[in-house]
Amino acid sequence: MTTELETVPNESTFLCEHCEEYQPESFPRSNGGTPIPNRYTVMQSKHDTITYTMPNGRVSTFTQQVEDPKDWCRNCTMSDSYYCEECDKRWSDNDWDYTFVNGDAYCNECCENRFTWCENCEEWRGSRCTECDPRSRVIHDYSYKPTPIFHNTIEDYSRSVHSSVPYMGIELEIENRGSVSTAGLSDTFHEWDENEENFYLKYDGSLSNGFEIVSHPRTLESWKELSSDFQTILDKLGEMGARSWNTKTCGLHIHVSKNSFKSEFHMAVFNMLFSRNAYDWQRVAGRESNYARFDRLQGNAVKLAKNNYDSNHFDAINLSPEHTIEIRIWKPSLRFGRVLADLEFVESARLYTSKLTSHDVMNGALNFFTYAQTLDAWSYPNARRVLDGANFTTPQEV
Repeated sequence: MTTELETVPNESTFLCEHCEEYQPESFPRSNGGTPIPNRYTVMQSKHDTITYTMPNGRVSTFTQQVEDPKDWCRNCTMSDSYYCEECDKRWSDNDWDYTFVNGDAYCNECCENRFTWCENCEEWRGSRCTECDPRSRVIHDYSYKPTPIFHNTIEDYSRSVHSSVPYMGIELEIENRGSVSTAGLSDTFHEWDENEENFYLKYDGSLSNGFEIVSHPRTLESWKELSSDFQTILDKLGEMGARSWNTKTCGLHIHVSKNSFKSEFHMAVFNMLFSRNAYDWQRVAGRESNYARFDRLQGNAVKLAKNNYDSNHFDAINLSPEHTIEIRIWKPSLRFGRVLADLEFVESARLYTSKLTSHDVMNGALNFFTYAQTLDAWSYPNARRVLDGANFTTPQEV
C-alpha cells in the first residue's frame, strides 16, 4: 500500500513500525528553526527460543522476552508507550509491564533495582521509607501548608496594585547523595532560615532520600535580591552531598499567582504557549518527565482555563491549585542562576501572553521563536543565557 507521504518527491520518510504508516523524519518550522524530530526508538518485545543441554544429555528449550527496538512516530510514541525515568528508555506499554511510583512510570526491572518494597505500608519506597522511619524534626509532612508570607520590593508596588503583583514560588527537590544524614542536611538549611520566613522543607514520596525546598511567594525582583544569599546555602548543601541536577528523581515546580492573570483568556493563552510548543519547552527546561505531561493539554487549553478542576497534578501546566498556576516542567539545579532563568521564563511568558489578542493568536503569536525574540538580555539575562545555549557551570551544576 502506497501512502500519500511516499508520493512526495525528495521527502525523507521512515516506516513507523507501530501504526505501519510512512512518516516524515521531522517536522519543519515555519521560521526555519531546528526541525522537530518525529522518529523515536521504542522498545517492543520478542521471544527468543533458548536451547540448553542438561548434564544428563537431555535437551531443554525455553523462551525469554527480550528487547526489540522499533522506530515509532511521535504520535504513536506519546499515546502508546511510557518513558522510564531510571533507564531513560521508552517502552511499548502493550509489551512491557511497568509500575507507577508516586505518579512516575518505571519498567519493572528498574523499579525493583531503584526502590524498596515497604512491607508495612505496602508501597514502593526509596532506600528508606519516610512514612515508617523516624523523621527529621524540621522536615514537614507533604500536606503541610503554612500561611504564605509575600515578599516584594518597593519597585513592585510602584508598577502594580498589590492584588495583581506576579508572585512566584518554587518547589526545589533535592536528594542526599553524601555521607551526612538527611536530617543533617535539613538542620543546616534550617539554621540558615530558622524562622521559615523564606522557605520550609517538606517530604516528597517521589524522592529516595531527600526533601523539597518550598519557598514563600516572591516577585521576580525579590528573587533577584535573594539570589546571592540563597546561592550560599545551596552551595553548602552541595558540599554536604545534596544533588538535584544530576538525579533521575528530582524536579523543579514553579507556582505563579492566578491574580496576576487578567482573565480566563489570558490563562488559556498562557497555557497554549506551553502546550503548542512542548518540544521547545522540554529542550529549554532540560527534561521530559511523566510528572510534567503535555499530552492532556493539547487542544484543551480553553477548557482547562474555564474549569481548573479538570486539570491534572501531572500536567505540565497544572491549573488545579486554588490560587496559583503550577509549571512543572523544569529540571532542578543547585545553581540558582538556572532556577532564576526558569522564573524569568515564567514571568516573561505571563507578561507576553497578557498582551495577546485572539487575532494575534490566529496569526502565529504563540510560535515559540516569536515569543523567544522578546526575551532581552537586560530584563531576562538568565533566560537569555539558556536560550543561547550557555550552561551554569561555575561551579559545576549538581
